[in-house]
Amino acid sequence: MKRPTVYKTPLIVGWCLLAIGLLAAFNLTYMPSFVDDFDGMNGGFALIMFGVFLIVVAVVMLVIFGRLNRQFRAMLSGNVLVSGVLPRSIHAYFSTDRAEAIQSANKTGLFITLIFSTLIGLILGAAADVTFFYICLGIDAFVTLAYFVVTAFRMSKVRRPHALACLSVGGAYVFGELHSWSIAGAQPVEIDYTDGTAEHLPCPCIRVTYMAPAYPGPRRESITIPVVQSQAQRAERAVSVIRRTYGI
Repeated sequence: MKRPTVYKTPLIVGWCLLAIGLLAAFNLTYMPSFVDDFDGMNGGFALIMFGVFLIVVAVVMLVIFGRLNRQFRAMLSGNVLVSGVLPRSIHAYFSTDRAEAIQSANKTGLFITLIFSTLIGLILGAAADVTFFYICLGIDAFVTLAYFVVTAFRMSKVRRPHALACLSVGGAYVFGELHSWSIAGAQPVEIDYTDGTAEHLPCPCIRVTYMAPAYPGPRRESITIPVVQSQAQRAERAVSVIRRTYGI
C-alpha cells in the first residue's frame, strides 16, 4: 500500500510565510523605495512587526510539522504497536465525530487567542502608542483567517477516506492526521481499550487523551483509534505498553 503523505501543505505554507515575513521585517534591505513612503510608527514599524510575527509563525510551523513528518516516517518504518486498514464503513462512522471535535477545539483556541491579543493591544495602545492596538487588530484578522483555512483543511483530511490507522509508543496516525505525544510539551494522560460491544461500536477501539502544546497553554486532545478485529489482542498489549512507558 502506498504510504500517505502528511503535512506537506503546512510545510509549503510555512516556507511561504517565512519568505513573506523576511521581506516585510527586513524591508529596509529589500524594499527601500517602498519603505520611504511610510512614516515611522504609522507604517514602517507596523510592517516590520507584522513581518516578525509571520517569521515566528513560520518557524514554529516548520519545526513542529517537520518533526511530525519525521515521526510519521519512523512509525511506518516498523516502530508500530498496532496497524490496520480500516473499511470505509468504519471510517465513516468515526470520522464525523472527529471532524466536529476539531471544529470545536479550533473555535475555542481562536476565541482565547483573540481575547489575549485584543487585551494586549488595548494595554499597549493606551500605555505607549495607538499603533500597537492596530497591529493587534491586524494579528486578530490574520489569526481569524488562519482559523477558517486550517479548520477547513483539517476537516477535509478527516472526511477523506484514509485506509491506514496505526499506533506507536510515541503517537498515532488515524483519519489522515498524525498525533504525537513524544514532542516537547506533549504527554499522554489516559489510554483505554474497549472491544466496542458495550457501546454498540462497529469495532474495537483505543482511546487516547494527551496534552498537546498550544497557545496560550497546553490543549487537552482526545482521539479514538478504530482497531480491525484481527488486531484486537495486539491493541490490548499496546495499551499496556504505553501505560508502562508513560506511567499512566
